[in-house]
Amino acid sequence: MNKEELLDYFMVDVPFGDKSLTIAIGEFSFTFSGFDKNLKDFLEKEYYGFIVSKGKNPLFEVNVAKLEKEIAITNEDFAFFKFDDIYSLIGSYFIALRKNNAKETKLLILDGNKKNVLFAVENFMRFMISNAALSKNGLLLHASSKVIKDRSHIFLGNHGAGKTTAVSLIDEGFTIADDVVLIMPDSDGYKAHSMPSISKFEQKKEEIGSFKVEAFYKLIKSNDNKMKKMSKPCAFAILVASVPFVSGTNRHHYISKNIIEKIPFFNLYFRKEKNFFNEAKVNI
Repeated sequence: MNKEELLDYFMVDVPFGDKSLTIAIGEFSFTFSGFDKNLKDFLEKEYYGFIVSKGKNPLFEVNVAKLEKEIAITNEDFAFFKFDDIYSLIGSYFIALRKNNAKETKLLILDGNKKNVLFAVENFMRFMISNAALSKNGLLLHASSKVIKDRSHIFLGNHGAGKTTAVSLIDEGFTIADDVVLIMPDSDGYKAHSMPSISKFEQKKEEIGSFKVEAFYKLIKSNDNKMKKMSKPCAFAILVASVPFVSGTNRHHYISKNIIEKIPFFNLYFRKEKNFFNEAKVNI
């Protein structure tokens, strides 16, 4: 898709309705305008722990409009386009658009299916936060996270490595992410922030928030449950590879190096069994 086509899509102005809602994730907030009442009520129910009253300065003002037809893309998930004055994330059922250095954004969604709306809103926020976090020395990571005793444990790995499985097998604590997690700097380290998620785990309102990061773990399926301290070059490689939706910048390299200096990284070898994590922590 060329720049002119994206700019034409940015001008589309056929909203679903006149309702708006604001979603906050850490220090990032989005005010979506253009939903009808049914879609607004649906999203507020799905994201109840993240819905806030509109502040004076939401980070993103999002104009929502109808997408006339499904988009054909070669990638099985998304297509990413970036030009000098506009960039876009495109899925089969949505187009997310933002003009460079502009607060106003556009989200076009295929009509007719509430799950399409949920999928579009969720990936729109991930797309925008992934880039916005870089400017504040944070990272959005393709990862899962379990909070145990108010400390966040981050599990990394390629597709199929067991990120969702790992958090589901740990009985202690609660899950704040099984797909993506936001990592932001703290006064003496980093915190993991809950992200809205179409996921297999229940997000309870009292468990939504930010939690000190204890460690990162690269998941490796094995016959044993054990951990091994990871070298800094290997930690850098897995962390950089876990950052989605970023293009045309190496800032996530710099941020990854800072994280590695402050937070320990481990190779985590595990069997698919309950409480593998406690056994692995003993076998370091």
